This record gives sequence, structure tokens and C-alpha cells, in this order.
Amino acid sequence: MRRVHKMVLTALMVSAAFVIAVLMKLMPLMAMPNGGSISLAMLPIFIVGFMLGPKYGFMAGIAYGLLNFLSDGYAFHWASLIFDYLVAFGCLGISGFFARYALRGYKPINYIYFALGMIIPSILRFASHTISGVIAYDTAWMASMAYNGPYVFASMLCCLVVGFLIYPFLMNYMQEEKNHINSVITFFPPRR
Repeated sequence: MRRVHKMVLTALMVSAAFVIAVLMKLMPLMAMPNGGSISLAMLPIFIVGFMLGPKYGFMAGIAYGLLNFLSDGYAFHWASLIFDYLVAFGCLGISGFFARYALRGYKPINYIYFALGMIIPSILRFASHTISGVIAYDTAWMASMAYNGPYVFASMLCCLVVGFLIYPFLMNYMQEEKNHINSVITFFPPRR
């Protein structure tokens, strides 16, 4: 995949994540009683990581975090901006480290790596939000975990369910992309 193609795909997925976040915030069913909301906005960022690797996954996560901050940011402290937006959503790009194993086929181990590629970044996002709550909002560790845990892990579960539903489509896309690259290499063999 060319660099321009990767950047365009990353930008499209970041914008999709932003639109999903805005639409989910409009639904009162998705709002948690103490704050935060359940959202599928993490899924496009995970997909960028799986399809393009951790570099583009981190870029997509940080770009989405900045958009999220600019649209409804509540940064009363420098730690909130850094840990609630940049680090928390940048962590979602870690899914790219699982790309090599997640999108290789339909074996059970591939599904496990696909799930781990969403679970581990979600746990890191939770940790980042918890640190922000302790530093920026001066809450106790347990209170910060109790506030952030429900919406982060509910969002993770929603992303897992929808992610497994679209897994075959991701596999087909990756296979088509691989075939396209191989046909281009065959048509234009590298110089020796």
C-alpha cells in the first residue's frame, strides 16, 4: 500500500470514529450515569492499527484524541489533556502490533490475537483515564477506576462484538490488497 493510500485510509477512519462518537453521544441510552458514554468510536482506530500497523494506529489515535478534545474537551489541567485525550486514544494504536497474527486467516488463534488487539489497548486506555482522574481531578484511585471502568470496558465489549462481525470483511480486504500488491510486483519486477 502506498504512503498516500495509508494516510487517506487513516484520515477516513479517524473521521469515521469522530462521526460515530458524535452520533453515540446523541443517544441517551449510551450515556453512563456518572459520566462517559458507550461508543464504537474506538473500532475505526483499532482497524487502522490492524490494517496499517502501529505507526498509523498511533497517529490515528492521537488525531482522534485531538478531534475529541476540540469538540468537547474538558481539560482543566495539563494532565487531563495528555492522559484523557492524547495518551488514552494513542494507546489504541497498539492494535497494530497484533496485525501480523490477527488478520492471517480464520483459525481460532487469529481470533484470539484479534481480540487481544482490542482488549490490551482498551486496558491501557482505562489506565490512562484513571491516571488522569487521579492527577487532574484529584480523585482517589478507586474512585477514578469506578468512574472510568464502566464506559471504557462497555465500549470495548461493543467493539469486540462488532469487530468479530466485520472480521471476514477485513480479511477479504487485506487479501485483496495483498493480491493487488503481488500483481503490481509481478507486472513491475524490482530492478536488480
